[in-house]
Amino acid sequence: MQHNGLLAITEYYAPIPIFKLGADLEISDTNIAADLLFPAPVKGALTGSLLAAFGWPMNRGLGGGGGTAAAAEVAGAPWEATVAEGEVDLRSEDYGSLRLRLTLLCLPQRCSIDSVERTVYAEIGSLGEDSLFRRRLRLAQESHLVWETYALSYDQVLPRLDFYREVVERHSRAFSDAARASILDLGAGTGNVTMRLLEQGHRVTALDISRAMLDRLLGKIDTTAAAGVSTVRHDAADLARWTAASFDGVTILLALFDMANPAAALGEAMRVLRPGGMLVVTEPKRTFDLSSLLLHAERCLREQGAYDALQEHWARVSNVNRKIDPSARRERMYIEDIRERLQLSGFSVSREEDSHHGNCATVWAVKTSACSGTVGGR
Repeated sequence: MQHNGLLAITEYYAPIPIFKLGADLEISDTNIAADLLFPAPVKGALTGSLLAAFGWPMNRGLGGGGGTAAAAEVAGAPWEATVAEGEVDLRSEDYGSLRLRLTLLCLPQRCSIDSVERTVYAEIGSLGEDSLFRRRLRLAQESHLVWETYALSYDQVLPRLDFYREVVERHSRAFSDAARASILDLGAGTGNVTMRLLEQGHRVTALDISRAMLDRLLGKIDTTAAAGVSTVRHDAADLARWTAASFDGVTILLALFDMANPAAALGEAMRVLRPGGMLVVTEPKRTFDLSSLLLHAERCLREQGAYDALQEHWARVSNVNRKIDPSARRERMYIEDIRERLQLSGFSVSREEDSHHGNCATVWAVKTSACSGTVGGR
């Protein structure tokens, strides 16, 4: 599914950094290679360096008209396709100095004669830690492809499973008595919790690192619900774009276990929650047993008479789960660890219940006024 302002799927997995520029010349989308070289905090400053390489000044200002004027200068006539080339020397925090050979492609969009699509392709001329970058890029691409595969069958299978429906209900019911609230769905996936929260009238920020999962979520949102949801493809370990106490509630449903830095993600979730707000989190227990859970799931499909029709989807779901098995992770954070971190940070754990036939558990915790501004840590 291609959305306006996003890179095509082939560009997203390309081995070179690629940047999509919006109408205001800000970076609106990046691929995996670009994300590795330039983490989110440096992307704002990066835009100016990219356009300066083509000889265009960046006198844009937040909320001002500079971006629009500069965009018109860069684009040329909106009905013409244009190409520009340049070079830029930059520095990556993790990989050292690098030189990029840039190609800016401006294409008229079919949807509007006045609209131009701008994409910057960046060939790496030199990079200080090139071998480290290539190794990490391969691992990142493999990880994203796992979730790309999962997204194909996720909603075909999981909503049929009793234990999955149970936790979706738990996470949405936790906020059912609240007035219209601002809620962060961290690791939102295909949006099954998000959709329930929208039905309750809440404003939801759905955050996930997987573009494929968010594509499925976007496909579920109709025009009436669109105003209440913001989807963000971003690493949960860095929520710097949001100040402390930005959200009335946070929900995390089986997301931390597959993150590279779950401790940082949990710390950020705690930080952006306001005092008095509820955090609901379901994650694997230390006794998690994938084999038994897969047996429960297959039995559930067979009892419904759905197994034969969903056999291909089930094979995909079970294979992906073997690849992301929480017990095989190097960086492990179980629900027992999460509960302890919450309590040590001053959260009041009001409730805990098993889920997934005893393999996972849900914790409900309230952020008290005693929590420090640096709860969670890194």
